[in-house]
Amino acid sequence: MNIQITGRHVKVTEAMKNYAREKASKFERIWSAINLVEITMDLEHDDHLVECNVHIAGGENIAAHTKKPDMYEAIDEVEDKVERQLRKLKGKMQNHHPRQKTASSSAPDEPTYQDIVNEELDAGS
Repeated sequence: MNIQITGRHVKVTEAMKNYAREKASKFERIWSAINLVEITMDLEHDDHLVECNVHIAGGENIAAHTKKPDMYEAIDEVEDKVERQLRKLKGKMQNHHPRQKTASSSAPDEPTYQDIVNEELDAGS
């Protein structure tokens, strides 16, 4: 999983990068086929904006953003939003209808009651 962290109108410190990487690395526990996580940190007046885009193998994308007075608080909230979306998507992708057995995939046919009766009648004659 590749994690890209960029800053707009703010200098992203190593501590902020490490914190964001730590939070983003948790996504892989939920969904292992994540190709890229893009995190953008922005400063708008007194608010800190964090945007997160997650690119999943197979073409699915997840996006979340938030605005908070503290950058670390914004990173936490974005992480929660992305986790919820990943879990929801994973639930949709799971097959909730187990495959039913078909005649060709089941074991050899067991004789029915009528087959047994017919055999006994044939043997008795």
